[in-house]
Amino acid sequence: MGFKQVAAAGTYNPAMEFDMVSGGCTVMSVSKYDDYTHGKPSKTWDRYTYTIAKNFNPSVVIAGINNHAKVVVTTGIDDTRFHGGEAPGTAFAVGANVTCWQKAASVELSFLDGFYSCGDDECLTIVDPQVTKDGNLDDMGLWLGLGAGEFTIGICGVVAMLFIAHHARSQARVACTVSAAEKVPTSVSAGDQA
Repeated sequence: MGFKQVAAAGTYNPAMEFDMVSGGCTVMSVSKYDDYTHGKPSKTWDRYTYTIAKNFNPSVVIAGINNHAKVVVTTGIDDTRFHGGEAPGTAFAVGANVTCWQKAASVELSFLDGFYSCGDDECLTIVDPQVTKDGNLDDMGLWLGLGAGEFTIGICGVVAMLFIAHHARSQARVACTVSAAEKVPTSVSAGDQA
């Protein structure tokens, strides 16, 4: 993740960008997205996507039929590591009524989607957006630190190579000067010839 994205991450404010959904949501289905290893010692964590439905309160009665008016959406990726607890993490159970959040009406989806991995136009999620932000920032800090370390090692390597090349060139000049001096014939004076 680049410096721009790390700097931009500080501008996200989940308390202003998301609203808690009144009545919560029901988990309709769970799908394992993937798993990955993280940390030292490394642990394997699971990631899931969910199909969830908003629970509207109160229920609407239409023509004698109780209509719960559920809007079913698929969420973005839920990283169980951000929930806390032990690896591999636990998925939300099918049928569970859970707290959920959606983007605030005044917030553009394009602003949130790159950071929160929205799965739909409302950016509906059952994972607290503040927990997601904190987890993403921790990961960004890790990658930024690793990148800075690699950059520093690279600069040191370049400086060492330049020093070695300069030293080798200096040694080559000295060797050429000594070699050339040995090949220069000495002049013989007229008095020495007799």
